[in-house]
Amino acid sequence: LELWKDGYLLCTKDINKEVKFLYNDSMFGSISWSHDEKLCAFIAEPADPVYPAIWAPEEKEPKKDPAKEEESPLDKFILKEDFGEQMEDKCNPSIYVFNTTNFSLTRINPSQKAPGFFPSSPVFTKEGGLIFVGFDKTIPRFGLIFCLNRPSSLYHLANLNEKTCPVDKLTEEYVSLSPKFSPDFSKLTYFAVEKFFKEHCRCLELRSFDWPKKAQAKVIIPTVYEKDETKFCGLFSDHDDMGPTSCGFLGDNIHFVFSSYGFSKHIAYI
Repeated sequence: LELWKDGYLLCTKDINKEVKFLYNDSMFGSISWSHDEKLCAFIAEPADPVYPAIWAPEEKEPKKDPAKEEESPLDKFILKEDFGEQMEDKCNPSIYVFNTTNFSLTRINPSQKAPGFFPSSPVFTKEGGLIFVGFDKTIPRFGLIFCLNRPSSLYHLANLNEKTCPVDKLTEEYVSLSPKFSPDFSKLTYFAVEKFFKEHCRCLELRSFDWPKKAQAKVIIPTVYEKDETKFCGLFSDHDDMGPTSCGFLGDNIHFVFSSYGFSKHIAYI
């Protein structure tokens, strides 16, 4: 990991013992800087644990920690399910935060109730917490990058300093994706679908609520059910169009830029 400023290299840090690789896909991969630019959050695959040798030399019996689960030398041969289809070898997306003041790397472990979630798209709040998308771990993994019909919600981690961070669920829609703050951090927007659907993709809604959240989200762009070539035909996007650099607020904290498909065209809107 390298940290640069004004064309100069400030530091390098070997993170191979903690991280196997960083995610750079449109589904999970995103980087977010804190408001004071001291912290950087991203999604990465944790490094594989060091397994004991199958035929280890004879030694005295080491003391075992009862609180620690013992690993078998054969565990490394267990097949790990990945997300497939352009996301091979991606099995366990995790949030990491790099601190630019002491050059430390921390894996964020949200406290969560079963079945838990796969984190994606972390963004910092002005207060230093994190908001991210959580995909339900019970969903089928294959095809996730091409399908928007998998349940997801927005979650909030207020305190990153605790060993197990308490997490709050912010949204209740069937699908909640791509959280974006306004430049002054007063509004949070996201793409949503209210109810369950089976097709790979459908018309989305753009929703927004004031931050800190005090009320339910407002629907900024509703679902369009009837198509009219003379009018806006609805919000149809994929993960590429909802990425961190593909849509967002303008500097006035009011106008929002996004793109959508309609009538065989890919159109940008404000």
